[in-house]
Amino acid sequence: MKKILYILMMFVSIQGCDYLDFDETSGNYTREDMYRYFDKASQMLVNTYTYMPQDLGAVSGAMRSCGSDDAEYGDPNGFVQTYNNNNWTAINTIDTKWSLYNGVRCANEFLESIATADYSRYKDDWRYQNWMRKLEYYPYEARLLRAHYIFELARRYGDIAVPTKMLTIEEANTINKTPFSGVVEFIVSECDECIKALPVNYDSEPDSEFGRVTKGFAMAVKSKVLLYGASKLHNSTMDVEKWKRSAEAALDIINLGAYQLDPNSAANNIESPEVVLIRMNGYSINFEWHNFPFRFTEGERNYISGTYPTQNLVDAFQTIDGFDVTLTDGGWVSEDPSFDINNPYAKRDPRFAMAILANGMNFKGSKIETFKGGK
Repeated sequence: MKKILYILMMFVSIQGCDYLDFDETSGNYTREDMYRYFDKASQMLVNTYTYMPQDLGAVSGAMRSCGSDDAEYGDPNGFVQTYNNNNWTAINTIDTKWSLYNGVRCANEFLESIATADYSRYKDDWRYQNWMRKLEYYPYEARLLRAHYIFELARRYGDIAVPTKMLTIEEANTINKTPFSGVVEFIVSECDECIKALPVNYDSEPDSEFGRVTKGFAMAVKSKVLLYGASKLHNSTMDVEKWKRSAEAALDIINLGAYQLDPNSAANNIESPEVVLIRMNGYSINFEWHNFPFRFTEGERNYISGTYPTQNLVDAFQTIDGFDVTLTDGGWVSEDPSFDINNPYAKRDPRFAMAILANGMNFKGSKIETFKGGK
């Protein structure tokens, strides 16, 4: 726990890199100072992790799902509604491209600086061997983070600029885009190198640190970018070989043997066998505040600040035997012979109860009542 908290404290305390140059205005350290001492260089790598995107109420309190047919945000003027009202454009985006390019810049800065860092003067220090062991992984961690951020950019924008070094202002203004297919191959190549170099976990490594990218995460990024590359948007001829390549990359993760489905059906804890990578967050009740049924936060918020699942999402969950269930104007419809129209949420895919609170379910010691006049 102390190690996890130490990582968290570093996440909070370290300032971000300026997207074109290192910020020397905070504190008394120059860029050279930061790489003269191992602990400072380590902090520079940890800072590169802080650009990891997430979706815990990421759009002004709303989940990104509220920009799709799966959910609705209670506030009709909420920023997430730009997905729904034609105000989302290339220049009015939900999350700025620069936050991800800042991450790429930080990774490039770290890779260039750590390549020339020399800690041999500390070779008699009892920590030296542990430092050298960590330094074997650090460049690959930075490369994998950079590949992940580039993937996040590519899946938003398609053809993108792929800077692999720190750019001058002139270079930043003249760099060309790389076609999406080329971006995919770059990410795959980087992931392949990181898969060979990174450990499955850091349990037996110095300090047993948790929350760093691993061999499994490199496999996951590779599989995901290949999946996007095989999709119809980028594979108009539906070349089957592209789908096979993605499937094989996903199978590699399974065959690694490091992960399995959680028998407790809950992956939001660091001990879950499903965990590939967790982004750590400080303690907060924001998720509950925005997503619990309204009466559980009564007096604390009003209805407009909630996330509400749609019938479209509910209908996506089949019965346990694999039959569709649809709510029509005439009532519930399903070809499942065991489906009960008076108990339509029973015998559904188990994931239904992990995502949706439906009428009649027990929650926090009481029953959910969604009918008119219910609680």
